[in-house]
Amino acid sequence: MNKVYIAIIIVVFALFVLRDYAANMGEPNQPKEFFLKEPVLFELVNDYRLKKDLPPLKKSIMTCGIASIRLDEVMYDWSHNGFFSLTESNDNWQYSKVGENLSRHWESERDTLDEWLSSPKHKENLDYPYTESCIQCEGTVCVQIFAK
Repeated sequence: MNKVYIAIIIVVFALFVLRDYAANMGEPNQPKEFFLKEPVLFELVNDYRLKKDLPPLKKSIMTCGIASIRLDEVMYDWSHNGFFSLTESNDNWQYSKVGENLSRHWESERDTLDEWLSSPKHKENLDYPYTESCIQCEGTVCVQIFAK
């Protein structure tokens, strides 16, 4: 009787393994997909700024609109080119200074902030006394727009 139960357990286990194998098309160790959360990253940025005695950034409709446009652009053209053309061609621009941070392929919001802090140009944006900002992310691609 014990041999019958063991045989049933082995067959059931094998079926589960084969089902998972088939579901993953023969690749049981596929990479995870990561989805970074803008509010978490925004809070980490503001926590960093508070530790540096800088005022927290406030979200604005304008910076969020630009971040959204830029996120769509960088999904196809990974560069700052669209940012420069967008901000230089806007006659109604109400800000004296603007900045942009981009990131991709980082698995967490903390990794993204740490990467920005290790890059002099990105860190410069984080340390500048900007007043407004917005972060937009899709998967692991994030755009942060700064304005003052």
